[in-house]
Amino acid sequence: MIKVFISYSHDSDEHREWVLGLSERLRANGIETILDRYVRNDSPPGGWPRWMSNSLDETTHVLCVCTETYYRRFHGHEVPGKGKGVDWEGTMIAQELYDARCVSNKFIPVLRSSTDELHIPKPLRPRTHYVLNTEGNYQVLYDDLLDQGGVEPGPVGPPKIKPRAIGTPITFDTQPQRTASQAHTRDKKSLDHSGDLDQVDQKSKPIRNPEYLLGLLDRKPQHVHFDGQIPEKRPIDEGKAYGFCIFGPRNEWPNAVRFTLSHLLEEHKISYSKQSPEIKPLETRLNLTDGSAELLSIGETHLWKLLGRQLNCRSEETDILKTLQSKEESHIFFRELAGDEVKNHNFIAGVLLAWSKLTFGVNSHSHFLLLICESDYLSDSMFGWLFHKRSSSRWYQDLQKLLSRHQLENSLLPTLCSPTVAVDVEDWFKNRNEIPEQLRITIRKALSKHSAIPLGDLKEKIFPLLQNHHSTRE
Repeated sequence: MIKVFISYSHDSDEHREWVLGLSERLRANGIETILDRYVRNDSPPGGWPRWMSNSLDETTHVLCVCTETYYRRFHGHEVPGKGKGVDWEGTMIAQELYDARCVSNKFIPVLRSSTDELHIPKPLRPRTHYVLNTEGNYQVLYDDLLDQGGVEPGPVGPPKIKPRAIGTPITFDTQPQRTASQAHTRDKKSLDHSGDLDQVDQKSKPIRNPEYLLGLLDRKPQHVHFDGQIPEKRPIDEGKAYGFCIFGPRNEWPNAVRFTLSHLLEEHKISYSKQSPEIKPLETRLNLTDGSAELLSIGETHLWKLLGRQLNCRSEETDILKTLQSKEESHIFFRELAGDEVKNHNFIAGVLLAWSKLTFGVNSHSHFLLLICESDYLSDSMFGWLFHKRSSSRWYQDLQKLLSRHQLENSLLPTLCSPTVAVDVEDWFKNRNEIPEQLRITIRKALSKHSAIPLGDLKEKIFPLLQNHHSTRE
């Protein structure tokens, strides 16, 4: 006989009544349930710890009603003296899964809302969860408990064997082939200019536009972070979705990071393509409502909406996945978040969480999402720089904690800082052969009065110089 124990946290009276209603529904449908509310006088003879242990042992299934409170107590993060029941049950459930080497269908996460998916305790996340907000979803859970879901397989017929292909013998030329070194030797008469093969290839490379070129200046912390997260120079095996969030004041020109990411991808040859990664903006206005817990799911919904418009396909996860799988090069999607989006950590986490779940399959390219957040949106206060610095620090720390709860802490990039003229600009010169010496002298003169300068201000000073140089080379 099927017997179910319901493990839950006493979040509120309304939540307790919902759990009781679920138990009564299962009992009415022929499934025996064990619930603390059924204990007479609210005191089992052997005490609550023994009652919980015996209940877990004698049941065939355990329904874990996952909420934020349940997650906190399951992992032992509740304040002392509160939620000891779920803390105890969580320990026993984790131990039983450990003893079973995680091979068990006994423990089933159930949710009241899809937004509670984030609150499924870590040991239960590999298991199928059920959102009990419709009759259809309840029926799926009920079928699972009775082991009556799925489709009865048809009979296996005889295999249809076809003959194997026959190879064709190879033939060889009568003249000897040149060696690899001979093949790379160029006849000087066939070249319109002198120089070796590398020089010819260098001249064939596209000229970097000024905005891209300036975007490669002083993003060392971000470079290091990308290096640690993106596999370097590996052949294509399974395309993945890499999502990042960058944060900084407007005068640090945070949107320049999208050029840095593109440059890093080309260096690592992630795309294994003759073309540079496509850089695509996501620019539709979303009009979010502030402070809603539903923003985790809203973030996912709006991500498909933004990508659908950019890719000219339906705003559905399956359509977007299929479209990206068919692309012949990597794509970088970036969005400069509006003020209401920057202030909502749940929205940012929801977008990154939805994106991170995409897997593009074998022999597909990886694709990248970059969320650009300006700290200037956080406050219009007149208290000045100190207040703004504190609010920015708190924003960063709060988002970091939220992303860590969903195993997305690596999605948050180091904050932006002002480049130094003596070190960062000179390193930029050293690594950018396309900047001639005369232009370097002019740039040094324009920056002679500065030791460090925000990238946005630096752009105003030297961007016209780069533009002028770029126009003369085209």
